[in-house]
Amino acid sequence: MHIRGRWWVLALIAVVIAGNYYAWDSIAPVADLLRHQRGFNQSQIGLLNAIYAVPNIPLSLVGGILIDRIGAARASLIAAGFGFVGTVLTAVGQPYWVMVTGRLLFGIGEETLFISLLAGVAQWFASGGAALAMALFFSMARVGSYSADISPRWAAGVYAAGWQPPLELAALLTGISFVAALVYLRIDRYRPAAAAENAPGGHGRFQWRDLTRFDRSFWYIMALNVLFASVFFPFRSTFAIVFFQDAKQLSLADAGLVNSWVFFAAIFATPVFGLIADRFGRRAMLLTFAAALMPIPVPTLGLAHWRLRIWVALMGVTC
Repeated sequence: MHIRGRWWVLALIAVVIAGNYYAWDSIAPVADLLRHQRGFNQSQIGLLNAIYAVPNIPLSLVGGILIDRIGAARASLIAAGFGFVGTVLTAVGQPYWVMVTGRLLFGIGEETLFISLLAGVAQWFASGGAALAMALFFSMARVGSYSADISPRWAAGVYAAGWQPPLELAALLTGISFVAALVYLRIDRYRPAAAAENAPGGHGRFQWRDLTRFDRSFWYIMALNVLFASVFFPFRSTFAIVFFQDAKQLSLADAGLVNSWVFFAAIFATPVFGLIADRFGRRAMLLTFAAALMPIPVPTLGLAHWRLRIWVALMGVTC
């Protein structure tokens, strides 16, 4: 495929990840409905997102090995299938354990899907522009999350029908993601020869001894990522909208809109910083800058009752 065709592949990959990120963040907008219509407590709502992460502690590595063995495109299709089945079960939602099982299956697929699509971007952009392409990939993922946060506005009629239709909408979008993953698999056979060494069987193939070759900087970055995720995701993806409703007295639609500014800002900030990284390097300095910003918006949100979007947007810039 002509080198310009890789941007069309990136667009296709973006469809896959955006639909799944929408489903990932689909619980927060319905959390209040689940409380009042299903009688769920905060622990039950929290479990719907926490269960997503549990299998990925050991399975992320397994997913990475699977990608190396069968290829990024095939792994993407399998993972998208898990995500679709998981969101369907989540939408069925009764009894509670069916919803939990659905979120578990979705989590198993989602992490592998993210890694496999990111590997696919790296393969297609092996000849250059990888940082910008990955930044655009992250931006499109956040378009999915942003759309989920503001869905009480653009899909108000769906939410008016109760807790289940919004989750059915999420299942529909992951179905579209699955179809896009199937098309991506068909197109991947035309990947440029320049990316061959990153394909399964090339120099990028996983070896168990590789686990002992990471230097200290890798483990520092890993620890920073864990700390960041432990602060950012439990709040933003599970309880932020309910927090804005209960603590700031906002309506569901307004709370979702405020929360959406995390990824609204990130949609634009991520490609900018990706372009900076491609042009000037300084990746460690950019990482330090982001880490230094994070302590500002989190406590401020608890104290401020004005200009909430500014602090939420700053959180999005840091991520």
